[in-house]
Amino acid sequence: MPHYYFDIYLGPNFLPDEDGQDCENLDVAEMEATSTAFDLGLSHMLNRDVRDIRIAVKDDDRQQMLNIVISMKSERIGLPAGQEISL
Repeated sequence: MPHYYFDIYLGPNFLPDEDGQDCENLDVAEMEATSTAFDLGLSHMLNRDVRDIRIAVKDDDRQQMLNIVISMKSERIGLPAGQEISL
């Protein structure tokens, strides 16, 4: 079974995947990375401590196979500077 590594970039912070995991194929690795990025997005983006998340999926030779990228941008329209929106 192929082995993949999932290196995580939370904004400027890099969290290398030292162990990796076996996945049936690249499609399964992509689904795993997408799920992880979604979970990270919920926890970090809602807290506003990170705006960009990237997971680099690499094969057993550490060759990059794909990226999963999640970004969030908030634009306030028509509010005076410094005025907050209640969520």
